[in-house]
Amino acid sequence: MANHKPIISLKRCPHHMPSGWNPPVPAYSADLHADTQITVLYLGVQRPTDAALRAVNAMFAKTDTVSLEFAEFTDRAGDVNRAYIAYFQGADAFSDWCGASNFDAFLSDDKHLNASYGLWTEIYAFQRGQFETLFSTPDSLEGVGQLASKTVGPIREHSYWGGTEDRIPNFKPGNFDARLAKMPAPKVAKTRGRRIKVQAPDNFCLIRSGQDLRAMKALERDEYDAEIEPALREGLAYLADNAASGCFESRYMQHCSQNGVLIEKTFGMQLFLSIKHLLDWAKSHPTHLKIFKNFQTMALGMQGQIDLRLWHEIAVIAGKDIRAEYINCNAMTGLLPFTHVLSHHQSTDNSLQAQETR
Repeated sequence: MANHKPIISLKRCPHHMPSGWNPPVPAYSADLHADTQITVLYLGVQRPTDAALRAVNAMFAKTDTVSLEFAEFTDRAGDVNRAYIAYFQGADAFSDWCGASNFDAFLSDDKHLNASYGLWTEIYAFQRGQFETLFSTPDSLEGVGQLASKTVGPIREHSYWGGTEDRIPNFKPGNFDARLAKMPAPKVAKTRGRRIKVQAPDNFCLIRSGQDLRAMKALERDEYDAEIEPALREGLAYLADNAASGCFESRYMQHCSQNGVLIEKTFGMQLFLSIKHLLDWAKSHPTHLKIFKNFQTMALGMQGQIDLRLWHEIAVIAGKDIRAEYINCNAMTGLLPFTHVLSHHQSTDNSLQAQETR
């Protein structure tokens, strides 16, 4: 269906937009206030047991969150993880929730160190000027977009290289550069039976990029399953296995209900050393170019009439605004393979000192 709404420019002077640019397809951004502060909680239960999931569910049931999602994935060590993803808006919203839910008391309980399951938390706080969102349709708000009442658009700043940076309000050349000279190689260490808190570097980049498959008709879904999903899986696996790309962690996750019933929505969640490392992979690496090419082929073959809904959010975050903690997790979890170069603190359950590293 043709789009007849006027195109909106998010910035007066975008740094990368070609002169006279008109995007080939419409896209939209979440309408969030300029002084919005966001906190995102990722809480993972690794090797989940029924008792561990009941305990986490009970904690969330004590109080409301503005936005709570559930997902599952298998990590690089082969462990199943159930993830709880909560978004909070406002300077005090997350701390208020922590107090009401007894989150810190739950997390600090040393019984987790001697359990069969593991727990991990990654908490990211950032201002409106540090992130951008993009949606393929105006009525499909996901992720941080669920905190907005509506979308803005169609917008002009997309479908060209550099559009991501142009959509971030505070982006200026050089101000989001990596703060580590180079990406460190991962190392395996003993992590089971340990509580390890890791300090991320400044200008850390988080991307969450999703696919909603639920409205797709049979022909489109067949094409997606045959051509796009395998390319997407290959690309995210490449990032997971190649730290030299600048990616600390790559998770390919599927939405589920709180009880673990899978939903036909997926997303990738990646942690990069900087936004440049993310964009370099997207612009030039064969695995991402394959995803892009296969999607373009499907869209052209269906004359643009596709029901696949796409979205992403990208944030650039100061290290001090990231709290990463891993409790009794396998050594390949999150930032754990990089503790030899990232500042960290750990405590240990002595009864598990001899446990074999996972």
